[in-house]
Amino acid sequence: MSVDRTEIQASIKPRATFKLGPTGCRCLSAMDEPRGLRSGHLVALTGALLSLGSLWAPWYRLHIPAALRELVQQRADAVGGPAADFVRSLTALLPDSVSGDAWLVFERTDVVLALIGVLVIAVLLAAAGAFGPGVRVAGQASARITTGAGALAALTVGARILDPPGPNAYLDVRWGAWACLLGCVLMIAGGLLANDRPFVPVAVVAPPPAPPAVTGSIAPPAAPLRTG
Repeated sequence: MSVDRTEIQASIKPRATFKLGPTGCRCLSAMDEPRGLRSGHLVALTGALLSLGSLWAPWYRLHIPAALRELVQQRADAVGGPAADFVRSLTALLPDSVSGDAWLVFERTDVVLALIGVLVIAVLLAAAGAFGPGVRVAGQASARITTGAGALAALTVGARILDPPGPNAYLDVRWGAWACLLGCVLMIAGGLLANDRPFVPVAVVAPPPAPPAVTGSIAPPAAPLRTG
């Protein structure tokens, strides 16, 4: 009876370990996106509230020139009588300047700015889940909408600041217009901050080396006995 030498080898199947960052896989980032508002969303929400509230603040101030007062008084003196006295009393009551808010000065610009502000506020509240689970807006989608709406509002306000609706010689831009422009800038900055999600690549850890082969041997058997 003989026993052949055998070789026993243990092998371990290599396994690769994957480490995923917070946004390591783009295909899964939309599924794993955290719900709620980020700091950029809060900045944009502040800007929307500021731009919407500034519509009731003074945007322009119209200066009434002294030459106009003198001209009215001269015409009243030429007419004479009780009517002249009435016109002179009204002229004396005229203020040096008159201020107007966006609702008083504009016809359509105020409506456009109000709709933009309401839209941004509604989108951000929907992203925060204020309207319930049935009405939700993704965080990055709300950030893109906020950025675009803020840019449109900023262009509209900037055009009205550079070109006031009236004679530029007698009009001054008041703080309401600048506050609205600041709110638009905050909407743009907040949208960009909320949409800033850098991509983290997948880090692959090399598999561990295979352990050395384990071999063993058995001593050969003794020579068979002969009989006969």
